[in-house]
Amino acid sequence: PWLKMKKIGGVEGVVPRKLAYDLGTGAPAQLDRALLHKAARHLCQADPLLKILITRIGLHCVPTREGSSTELTENGAFLSLVKGVVFQMISVQCGNAIMQRMLATVTPFTPAALLAVAELRMCGGQDKEGNKHVGLSGSKYGFIKGIASAFVSGEVSLKQLVGLSDRDCCQRLCALKGIGEWTAGVFMLHFLNRPDIMLYGDLTVRIALRDLFSLSSRLHGSAPAHTKVADAEDFPDTHATRHLIDEVAEKWRPYRTVVNHLMWHYKENPDSFYVVG
Repeated sequence: PWLKMKKIGGVEGVVPRKLAYDLGTGAPAQLDRALLHKAARHLCQADPLLKILITRIGLHCVPTREGSSTELTENGAFLSLVKGVVFQMISVQCGNAIMQRMLATVTPFTPAALLAVAELRMCGGQDKEGNKHVGLSGSKYGFIKGIASAFVSGEVSLKQLVGLSDRDCCQRLCALKGIGEWTAGVFMLHFLNRPDIMLYGDLTVRIALRDLFSLSSRLHGSAPAHTKVADAEDFPDTHATRHLIDEVAEKWRPYRTVVNHLMWHYKENPDSFYVVG
């Protein structure tokens, strides 16, 4: 079950084929406005760097259940999971284009309606009239069709997922083909608004943490990389990097979701925050 890693800093390590997210087993909670302000107070007291970040940019980048644009319904849950699959390993621009075509093709956007649409319309490039099909790859179409079937059969339901702990919810979702830790984590963070999700597998979050908390030098003594490919190689999702992240993130519990949003905002708006030291 182990894969060899290349040597980093002269030390050869190993990484499991599947890394388990560090998720809670307690009763599920939702990040609402009241809990967000409680989380901000906790994070400001626990971490001086996050206090500076929160003070400078505020909390507008952290969505709550009240401000969510997606309804907490069965179809909303299905849509959120489909988005998670669509956006895997592609650009945001490409993902948005595919989602727009899919929503125009499958109306209303429900599991049953998606299953009724012909595979050619979902996967092909364009028809004889030149109209673009949705443009899904065959594998992603298969994954999404499987998710739709699970909702239709009752194998997966919003009621079930809402009642599960973070860990059990992740395990339940990862049992579906095409859904891994990152997709499950994004679903719990964005759709279920769980307050304590740490997205180790998200490159943007990982690199933001690396840069702000100087984790790269602690891993192998090198300076940060400057391209996405080099970033992924410099600070890969391994036990070693997760351990380093946990060393600084332990004090953020049980509000690590907020930190993910802050890291996304920081990477999108690097000029909004400077560390003077």
